Amino acid sequence: MLFSRYEDRLKYARRSGTKGVLVTGAFTGLYLFVVFSSMGLVFWYGTNLVIEEKVTPGTVFAVFWAVMGGAMRLGQALPQVGTIIAAKLAAGDIFQIINIVCLSQKYLGEFETFL
Repeated sequence: MLFSRYEDRLKYARRSGTKGVLVTGAFTGLYLFVVFSSMGLVFWYGTNLVIEEKVTPGTVFAVFWAVMGGAMRLGQALPQVGTIIAAKLAAGDIFQIINIVCLSQKYLGEFETFL
C-alpha cells in the first residue's frame, strides 16, 4: 500500500530515463561515426598523397593531429558562445542603467546650489 502511490511516478521516471539514454546513445554514436569516418578519410587521402610522393608521412600525421586538435577545441568552445551573447545583452542593460544614474547626478549637481 505504501509503495503503490509512487508506482506511477516510478514508471514515468523509468520511461524518461530510458528515452534520455537512447537519445544520448544515438547522438554519441553519430558523433563517433563522424569522428572515425573523418579519421579514415584523412588517412586514406593522406596515404594516396604519400604514395604519389607529394607529401611525407610526417606531414600527414602533423596535419591530421592539428586539424583534430583544432576541431576538438572548437567543439569545446562553441557552447560558451551562448554565454558570451547573454553577457553582452546583460551589459547593454547595465550600461543603460549607469547612463540613467549619471544623468540624474548631473541634474542633482545643478540643484545643489539651492540647498
